Amino acid sequence: IVLFISLVMSFGLMAYESVIGLFVDDQFGATPRDIALMVTSTGIVSVIVQLFIVDRTVARFGEWPVLISFLALTAAGFLFSVFAKTYVLFFAITLIIFLATSILRPVLNTLVSKLAGNEQGFAMGMNNAYMSIGNVLGPVLAGVMYDQSIIYPFILGFVILLSTTLLAIKWQWKNREIQCNDRV
Repeated sequence: IVLFISLVMSFGLMAYESVIGLFVDDQFGATPRDIALMVTSTGIVSVIVQLFIVDRTVARFGEWPVLISFLALTAAGFLFSVFAKTYVLFFAITLIIFLATSILRPVLNTLVSKLAGNEQGFAMGMNNAYMSIGNVLGPVLAGVMYDQSIIYPFILGFVILLSTTLLAIKWQWKNREIQCNDRV
């Protein structure tokens, strides 16, 4: 399940990244400078979040609650992107999406490592493979969908991320029940 979540997260993020320039140009008449500012800002947010927020958040809440919460936040961001009426609002939503995915990446890597046991090298290799598949499929599908309607990539991302969030919740509850039964 964690590898699948890695695939979906990479797919969604790359799909989003591949169309945001086109979207803000078509929807809001953004200039190349506006687009560059958005891309640069998301990169800065990612670095700051990974340096100062991830460890504290995971230490306080645990991997699974953080994973589920930020998958849901990313899904909500995709949905809200469709309804953004201004460049500034879309920019803010984009920053939130990148904040969430900046937390998801290291949390997913930690979970893959913990669940792998003695097979960490193999598991991390598989994790990278799944992320690479998402990195290829996301932009391809987003581009095809964008040609149909500029909001379709965002709707697809929302549906996939929401489904993945629900799957992660179900998987966590199932494993929690198994762990509780093992203790009894």
